[in-house]
Amino acid sequence: TGGHPVAPCKKIRVARSAAAVTAHVAATARRQLDIPAGHVPEHRRCRKVAMDQSRAHRIISDYSQPLADFLRDTERAELERAGSEAIDRWKDSTLPGAVAPTELGGEGASLDDMITLQSALGYFSPSLAAATTMHHLSMLSLVDFGQSTTDEDDRETVIALISSHAVLASAFSESIPGGSVFAPSMTGRPGDDDGDGAEATVVLDGRKAPCSLSHSMDFLMASYLDSSERRAVALVPA
Repeated sequence: TGGHPVAPCKKIRVARSAAAVTAHVAATARRQLDIPAGHVPEHRRCRKVAMDQSRAHRIISDYSQPLADFLRDTERAELERAGSEAIDRWKDSTLPGAVAPTELGGEGASLDDMITLQSALGYFSPSLAAATTMHHLSMLSLVDFGQSTTDEDDRETVIALISSHAVLASAFSESIPGGSVFAPSMTGRPGDDDGDGAEATVVLDGRKAPCSLSHSMDFLMASYLDSSERRAVALVPA
């Protein structure tokens, strides 16, 4: 659902932003669940992924041979510079929908597969891996909606977005000191319909900024409070 006003995007440092968001979410979760800072349940501990150029190329090739070849044949300094083709090449591949199930137009990769895939991307381009990890986190929210909705039109919309390799920028974090992803500061209220019987729009009021992909996103996915004070998610066209 789109609306206004939404603050303009600003350029940010991808790796630092992704790390900051991850740390903030983890710290907030620990506080709310009363989990000691150093404790990680055994089943949630991430495994280490050994990676070299040959293996990284082979893993990415399973999803996109052209992207794998491009990353292997391009110098890292070129991949990491501002204006690099890396994001555009990634968008043109099937990787934007990698984590989505095949019935929704994705590649059906498991979370374990995604750890390996993102590690392979990070071998060639750390910034590409960091930025696109945030996309996949937002994609999982879209997948959850597509799998749970009973509205066939909504489901078809989700399939169309995933099949078209839409890039989602995450804007769940709050740009205020002490803010929490569980307490959105942005609000949404019903707008006017367009007079042809279509659903009314939602007008968003507040400030949100993407934590990555600000220049590459097709949609901004952001949390807000609706008029009934319930948490909701907006998908705003870039």
